[in-house]
Amino acid sequence: MSYGIEIKNANDNVVIDSETSNTGFVIIDAGTSNSITSINLEEEFLFVKPNATSGNYNIALHRTSGNFGENQAITFRENSGSAISCDWVRGKFANTLTVSSGGYGLQIFNSEGDLAFDSGLYGGDGGFGITNYFPNQSMNGAHNLMDTDTSKYVLGNTLFGTSANSGFWIGVHYINSHTTTTQASANGIYFNGYFTFSFMGGGGGQTPVNNIGAQFLGEGGSV
Repeated sequence: MSYGIEIKNANDNVVIDSETSNTGFVIIDAGTSNSITSINLEEEFLFVKPNATSGNYNIALHRTSGNFGENQAITFRENSGSAISCDWVRGKFANTLTVSSGGYGLQIFNSEGDLAFDSGLYGGDGGFGITNYFPNQSMNGAHNLMDTDTSKYVLGNTLFGTSANSGFWIGVHYINSHTTTTQASANGIYFNGYFTFSFMGGGGGQTPVNNIGAQFLGEGGSV
């Protein structure tokens, strides 16, 4: 680069480059619960993982009110329909937020004048780093292993499911003890997508469904 500032992570991936239109990712909130009362999934990124440290969990988002493109109330649910407590982090691109004013810190703007980083926007919820990327339609839905580290967070924006183990289910299966399932060969985080169907005369089954939209895994860190 000819001028400005460039920041890379330990994997040599560019995090901020003031010469491009890149923008930083800012965590605006974090917590632990089985639901969120108001979130716009078209403007925010939501990363989730089960709060429990042992056991097997299928996790997907279930919308309880609101429509896409506006604030919604969502519940984290297993494919049985039961709500499950999750750790979650919410983030936005830095250039969608209001630049902080006053106090100490560091602000970086890219060559187009957009905010790329502002240390004043971090409110004590820490940072976040992307560790894995899976392109759209790259997983066939049949318990695809994404990582053996079950402490990582999964992007929840493209995960959804019905209120019970039926219909369309796109979720992530966290497995901490693979001996309890014949479909997993190792402890880890698995993408699990399927469509359940039934016939009027009886019978039915399930068919795997590819991941709809790109999928990301990440981990938290201090800022």
